[in-house]
Amino acid sequence: MDKDITSLAQMDAVQMGFQSACFELVSIGFSLHHLEDIDSSLREIWRVTRIGGVCLVSEMYCDGLTHAQLSETNLHHFVADIDQALGKSHNHTLSRNQILDHLTRIPWVDISVYSHSPTMDADAQTAFERVDMQLTQHLNRAKGHKRYDEFNQQAETIRNWVRKWGVERAPVLLVLCSK
Repeated sequence: MDKDITSLAQMDAVQMGFQSACFELVSIGFSLHHLEDIDSSLREIWRVTRIGGVCLVSEMYCDGLTHAQLSETNLHHFVADIDQALGKSHNHTLSRNQILDHLTRIPWVDISVYSHSPTMDADAQTAFERVDMQLTQHLNRAKGHKRYDEFNQQAETIRNWVRKWGVERAPVLLVLCSK
């Protein structure tokens, strides 16, 4: 292929600077919970998707999890709490029903739903070290914040949970929306 057709553009998800119906495929990965207005953002995705086009949504979900999968979700919630305290848009993990509820508010012609459980390194010590490193990195971001002691306690609670139950990746909902 001679021509590079890939480009990046940073825009407001609620009001993208693209013409209507200009994309055959729109994808949003692991980001719904970062949006301030999920429904408006999904309506905008629908607007820029061509008739006959598709939107692929992938999002981890928080319901029906094993104890080990809850470790990953607890870590995600910890990061979201710190991000929110620092003024960033980052919400807790959505449930399957919450994700689907948002998507079914949009007039897609068809919605196909799949669930995927990613695998993780089976070495428990390596997995604990990864979580511990992430907790420490994110906790360092909150140094000096008035909620630092609360975040530090939350990190210790997660460490104890992971020691007891281990850690596995949370499952991912894959949703193919056709226009």
